[in-house]
Amino acid sequence: MERLKADFALFSISSDEMATCKAILEQEKTANLTLMPTHHISPNGDMMGFRYECGAYCSGDVIPVVRTMFFGHTAVECLDDDAAIMRLMSDTEGNQARMREFIGIIKALNMPRIWTAFPIMQHASHTLASCRPRI
Repeated sequence: MERLKADFALFSISSDEMATCKAILEQEKTANLTLMPTHHISPNGDMMGFRYECGAYCSGDVIPVVRTMFFGHTAVECLDDDAAIMRLMSDTEGNQARMREFIGIIKALNMPRIWTAFPIMQHASHTLASCRPRI
């Protein structure tokens, strides 16, 4: 799969991960998927530790969103035009109010922290010998 990049993956890709990557990429023929050092299948069966890239014209239903995506640290980059950026920058108080409201909602959920993003602990059976060398 040429649209699957595994240059940063520390561990070999399991058959479940490969099947999941294939299914994600089949949703959008122009998308790319990069596996990060933390790639793994969570205990809930979700693919974790990847970067998904697709064009701005793609519909939202092709974006691989998992149940726990917003329970921790997730970086999402949406490219927009200068006018949209200027609108955001011109309403600092409104943005801060919306962010306070969002943080309040998250705090009200009182979700327990899940430490599954660390593959060294998650995949204790892996050893340094199983890591692919990077040149």
